[in-house]
Amino acid sequence: MNKATIAALSLSVLTLSGCGLFHADKSYLKAKQEAPLEIPAGMDRPAVNDALTIPNVNAKPNDTISQTLSVPGDVASTYKAAAQAVDASGVGAVVAHDDAAHAFTVNVGEPPAKDSKPGFFSRMFGGGHKTKTEAPDLSSPTSAGAVQVAVTADGGASTVTVTGLSANVAKVAAAIKSKLGS
Repeated sequence: MNKATIAALSLSVLTLSGCGLFHADKSYLKAKQEAPLEIPAGMDRPAVNDALTIPNVNAKPNDTISQTLSVPGDVASTYKAAAQAVDASGVGAVVAHDDAAHAFTVNVGEPPAKDSKPGFFSRMFGGGHKTKTEAPDLSSPTSAGAVQVAVTADGGASTVTVTGLSANVAKVAAAIKSKLGS
């Protein structure tokens, strides 16, 4: 074999191995929650309840979990603000509510798919008709995307508990946090 063939072969082996030569350090998976900072007497402590919590890396999108948020204010106003936050965020639709128990159900779903015209190559090579995908039924409180939100009193504050599939709970909790600032 000549030198050009050996050089080309060596270069192709290095190129095809890609990032396999580099091993990523995954020490972040072993991270533990640290104790909060101690605030000196006479100083105010900022509200950082769940700001820096480490999420569960073993949670799967289909696992049912609960997430709690501590929010300053009375139960009635927190309940109303949480429902408005979910509606305003567009995360899902509030499909059921119990004002006496300060609880409501949110159906988290994908937005309806738009009908689109097939691309040039699809039309050219016979794949010219796309089927319309059905939008999820967001009107039923028992659908797979259902998330329950309950607000309870906790001293001078309120606790918002979000329960459902982990991926959906994260979306709803983020919407509530952004509005209520817990």
